[in-house]
Amino acid sequence: MGLSNITINFQEPDKVYLPGDTVGVTVTVVNGKPMNARSVKLIVEGFSETEKFLSWNHQLVYRQTKLLWVSDSSKNQMPVGTFDYEYEFKLPNSIAPTLNLKNGRNIHRVIVEVDRPWREKSRKDKEFTVTKKLGKEYLPVYNHNMVWEQNIQSGLIFSDGTIQAKFVTPSQVFKAGQTFDTEVTLNNTSGNAIKSVEFTLFRHTHFHKKWQPTPCTNSFKCHLPNSEQFYTYGRYGKVEKHKTPVAPYTEGKFKIPFTIPAEATAPSFASGMMTHGYLLVAHIQVKGAITLSSHLRIYIGDGVEGEDAQKKVVEKTEKKKVAEKTTTKKEENTEEEEAPPSYSSCT
Repeated sequence: MGLSNITINFQEPDKVYLPGDTVGVTVTVVNGKPMNARSVKLIVEGFSETEKFLSWNHQLVYRQTKLLWVSDSSKNQMPVGTFDYEYEFKLPNSIAPTLNLKNGRNIHRVIVEVDRPWREKSRKDKEFTVTKKLGKEYLPVYNHNMVWEQNIQSGLIFSDGTIQAKFVTPSQVFKAGQTFDTEVTLNNTSGNAIKSVEFTLFRHTHFHKKWQPTPCTNSFKCHLPNSEQFYTYGRYGKVEKHKTPVAPYTEGKFKIPFTIPAEATAPSFASGMMTHGYLLVAHIQVKGAITLSSHLRIYIGDGVEGEDAQKKVVEKTEKKKVAEKTTTKKEENTEEEEAPPSYSSCT
């Protein structure tokens, strides 16, 4: 008998879980005839693994087990009937979110394992999705204008002058599906006209060949030798092109909208096995020259830890400023009013 008689159902099937959440699962075993088995075990596990040159490196991050049923006789048979087993487990507080790429993945899953006499153990599994909020270290770049400036050399072969590009975004942290405006200033001190600017979102994933006790917060400065690390890139969504005509030796300012593709759901994170992030690439199209690129490093996530507390502090500060301005105006108005006449002057 295969394991088609066993089903795994999550109590909240469409939920995306956060570290520290409680996950409820129900395992149903339907036996139309006795099933040969010593035991039925539930396993909850999360693991991370990377692949380089067909060599997979596996790291088990957490595991919990629960014995659902065990034979009480030498017959080793689970009787006929329908058996429901409910189990709840709490996810660890520090785990990497779900990610499934060609060269690396983080998997969270529930496994039902049946131990049968004189046969290999049979397994059936079902994955669930884990995401995470960005850490408090991202608060300084959350809901604050971010500025990128770059001097780009124009010209097809030889330099034909410099293009000073400035990009200002309302934050460095965004959500999948979010639309925002980027203020673009192009100071064209070259002899070539600027035609357009294209925005494209790329993922940038940095992998370790082996698990490291300390994650790489900056994947561009990994301490490992090249043989022990590697990178992969992937594009999300379509290229968004906007006309930004700037004649030679002039300056142009533009407000360009961009929408984070909805499929960019994996949040930015760093673990001992990999660092996952995003690059917003601006391609500047120049007449008679190669395409010039500028890379804006951004972070994607469903929010930032401590953002509610930060909002309260900002709101409190704004209210205090408004109250101070109101008080100052009242004092100024009081000083401008004439004093009432004395009693003697009225007689």
